[in-house]
Amino acid sequence: MGLTFENVAGIAPNAEFECRSGWRDLIEKAAGEMADYPDDWRVVIAGGKEKMGGLVLSVSYVGRWPVEPVEYFIEDWRKASLAVCEECGSAGRLRLGVVAATRCEDHADFVAPFRDEDGEILDLPPTGGPVWKDGRKASYSPCG
Repeated sequence: MGLTFENVAGIAPNAEFECRSGWRDLIEKAAGEMADYPDDWRVVIAGGKEKMGGLVLSVSYVGRWPVEPVEYFIEDWRKASLAVCEECGSAGRLRLGVVAATRCEDHADFVAPFRDEDGEILDLPPTGGPVWKDGRKASYSPCG
């Protein structure tokens, strides 16, 4: 399941990615953007993982920490991953079933059986709450 990259500008040499190969091109594009950041920021992608159906990148830095641009970078690529099948790289969408995963039609059965909310919820961001296709936003409830 892990992806590795060799000699890719913007990706740390020992970076570990816990996701399927369908996101390889997406990660390489993100690395190209990261490589264009100012040299004095000294930032690289240190790895990434699938979480709640999206790709969450981890960024490492030495020196001045460009907090806001890097936070936007991480969130922008997480959102971009919600349109790419993690399995094959084709166009996909967030699927909700026994797990949350971004899959194309050919690989959708990975999450079956589907929940009633499948196709209605477009995003499960790390904070806030789910984003519905009609524009509604909910909030995550504490367990209890």
